[in-house]
Amino acid sequence: MQTYKLLITPLAEADIDNMLDEIDHFYDLLEDNPFMGEQYITEGGTLYRFVLIKKYKLFYRITDNTILISRFLYAPSNYSSKLS
Repeated sequence: MQTYKLLITPLAEADIDNMLDEIDHFYDLLEDNPFMGEQYITEGGTLYRFVLIKKYKLFYRITDNTILISRFLYAPSNYSSKLS
């Protein structure tokens, strides 16, 4: 199998860094305001919350004093099949 060298342009690197910075920003916000996200209840009755980050939804659950990040999904996705 042929191997390939991976090159990342400076613009692509900046795009990735920007997205990671935004995710980190929301992590910080969630630690102080865990109930800020909109509620989403699965067909099975599991309660999630989510925040919109660009075209993605960061799904999380709150239990006791813990925020569990569950999924990071493209916003137009079918969530019910991806959240349990």
